[in-house]
Amino acid sequence: MPDLQDSILIIGAGTFGLSAAYHFTRAGYKSITILEKGTSVPSSLSAGNDVNKIVRAEYEDPFYTELALQAMSEWADNEQFAPHYHQTGYLLANSAAAPEKTKKTLAKSLESIRVHPAWAGRINPIRNREDIAKAAPALDGPMDGWEGYFNQFAGYAHAANALKAVYEYVKAQGVKIHTGENVASLTYDGDKCIGARTTSGKDFKAATTILTVGASLGNVLPSVGRQVTAKAWSILHIQLQPEEAARLKGIPVTYARDLGFFFEPEPGTGILKLSPSGGGYTNYSTTTGLSTPPEKNDFVPEADVRRIRKLLQETLPGLADRPFVDQHICWCADTADSDYVIDAVPGKKGLYLATGDSGHGFKMLPVVGQWIKDLVEKGKQDIVRWKWKEGSDAGQNPIQGASSMSRFAFRTQLFATVCSQSPRSFHRTLHTTTKMSSDSGHINFPGKTSATPGEEFEVRQTSTTEDYHPNPSKSIPLSPARQRLIDDIIALYSMEPTVERVKRYTADCVYDDQFVYANDRYKMAGQWFALPKLFKASVNEGYEIVKNDRDLIQFRNEQSWTFKLIPKTATINALVSLSLDPGTVDSDFIQVKYHKDQANDKDYSHEGVGFSFKKWQADNVIKVMDSKEVEAFAADKDASKNKVKKYGTGKTEGDAPIKDL
Repeated sequence: MPDLQDSILIIGAGTFGLSAAYHFTRAGYKSITILEKGTSVPSSLSAGNDVNKIVRAEYEDPFYTELALQAMSEWADNEQFAPHYHQTGYLLANSAAAPEKTKKTLAKSLESIRVHPAWAGRINPIRNREDIAKAAPALDGPMDGWEGYFNQFAGYAHAANALKAVYEYVKAQGVKIHTGENVASLTYDGDKCIGARTTSGKDFKAATTILTVGASLGNVLPSVGRQVTAKAWSILHIQLQPEEAARLKGIPVTYARDLGFFFEPEPGTGILKLSPSGGGYTNYSTTTGLSTPPEKNDFVPEADVRRIRKLLQETLPGLADRPFVDQHICWCADTADSDYVIDAVPGKKGLYLATGDSGHGFKMLPVVGQWIKDLVEKGKQDIVRWKWKEGSDAGQNPIQGASSMSRFAFRTQLFATVCSQSPRSFHRTLHTTTKMSSDSGHINFPGKTSATPGEEFEVRQTSTTEDYHPNPSKSIPLSPARQRLIDDIIALYSMEPTVERVKRYTADCVYDDQFVYANDRYKMAGQWFALPKLFKASVNEGYEIVKNDRDLIQFRNEQSWTFKLIPKTATINALVSLSLDPGTVDSDFIQVKYHKDQANDKDYSHEGVGFSFKKWQADNVIKVMDSKEVEAFAADKDASKNKVKKYGTGKTEGDAPIKDL
């Protein structure tokens, strides 16, 4: 246990850092220094520097429910925090258009608190418009079909003001706070951390160093980049007139899980804060391979804007077309399992880590510092779920072979639309808008496609030990440009063909599955645009990226196909291999040379009757297509001049089921 006179260096003056300083000073520690990269506290870089944050304790996990209840007790009763807490209530619902999975998740959330004594008499069901009017009479939109509940025992905190108040308190207690000091590296004496050096060349020494950095943690402690991901969500503000703000004063936090949420207007400014639902966005550095925020954040994806417009049409239609006075994305540190990481850094004496906000950290401002103090005093973490996770790879760049960015973190699990609005659709919109494909934020436009014909890029692939059922929770994360490519391929499978999506293939590409061998983009276009004529529906049930090499992406895919002529739906599991064009592989619009779709473990033959039929099918479908979109690729006809390579039937067979349609 450190002595009260021992020096403590806290890196990061956000929620975790300020709370730690607060609890150390209250315990009598005398020598505390905070380094903050931003030029003020609260910093514009802090996830907690916001107008307001939801404070509630609904968790499906009782561990966090109890911790949140402790925090809420402090918010309500501690004079340090109470002035910034507003128990307006929390209206949580699904709109009529919400997918079934989202509705089931809300039901589980409600069930988890219904039996807890803390909520006795404080939960009111929302079953119709009349129930909404009782809970939030100022909401004058239709809200037809909304269902959920109103929780009286919840509300929000004015985040920026709460952080500023803690900052003023610890400063008054003698804590030294240095702003504008960006840590370049930690300093060591052997295996002991003795402080940090900033980019300005200053050295700060300490007996104990605590990293409370959020989304940019990977820049300071690269080894943690494997378990913490920088994740962002969109924030939008509308300026209300005084009479409008007065009318909405005291409304509950209103959250349509499939659309987004908003708070009562900020007192004094009339700012209405809104945030869309979603799984969040990530950015990977192309040089370090770590997940870190880009420099530019003053934008939001267009899809998020549309979602917020829809939310306002449902709840406050008079504001649905109001311009936004501010739009930005807010970054936090996210973990794959949504647990915080509060532990001693392995192999580094005197160095501790507290991070992993995961979208539910700010509400813990009154208490998280106590957990950090307890850790430092004990020297070890007894709570297993908060320990450093060796081998975890949530924050590593997929180019370096990591896995599992696709696992939903807490906010995603509990609030995102997990069916029709999946994280990959959010990746598509963000990456299109934000251009987050490099450290500098600029776009790398496509280069000249490789002159080597597509047929030279075939992957000879067999699977001998496992089937092709995807496990999205194990999916290797992708860089923005690669994620956009996969989004377009999945959209094509889901019968959403467009000319731009077909341009994902080079003119001399090859598409090869158990039914078709199309060896130019003209034939390929015929196949994609023919699907809506053959099938009533095609739904992607999930995918798992299993390989992400420089020149190859492979994923297990599950697609459900509903036929038009017969009342039958077939679900096909396949291994999809995309050989990437060397000329565009480093651009923001990556193209495919060879697309192979294997629905069983035997590799395809390029000879015999079966192969002849596959070529015949591709050659003849294009002849009966009457489509301007397909004809846009007529110039690509016969782009591949090479003869097909001859391969016999693959010999190695595994366990994947062979689907017979």
